[in-house]
Amino acid sequence: MQIIKVSYFLIFLMLRIVILSRGSIFAAGIARRLGEREDVEMVRLVDVRRDDVLDQVRGLRPSLVILDATDAIACQRLSVAGILNAVPGVTLIQVDPRSDQIVIFKSVEKQAARVNDIVAAFHDVSTELCAGI
Repeated sequence: MQIIKVSYFLIFLMLRIVILSRGSIFAAGIARRLGEREDVEMVRLVDVRRDDVLDQVRGLRPSLVILDATDAIACQRLSVAGILNAVPGVTLIQVDPRSDQIVIFKSVEKQAARVNDIVAAFHDVSTELCAGI
């Protein structure tokens, strides 16, 4: 009888996080807490007043972008669609501590040559969202 040893390695997805804000105390606190986590490779605060804010975000290659909803300038200057287009495949979380809510946005690109493709994509996304509930 042969004994075969198998080693299992857990591969953690190391998060690269960008926080879009003017540097509020709230955003700084989130950055500090996230930076303490073992599964976080990088946390960067990016000032939304910069002219090249989306270029800077794109260059950091984040897996997660957090938009400080308490920052009126951040919300005025940056649209959800603009962020998702600038960094395809990124997950965007809009955080608003005033309402104790977060809103999560994720862009998914699919080919859709026919109406049936659009309906199928809608069903795929709906099923994925319902599985997470």
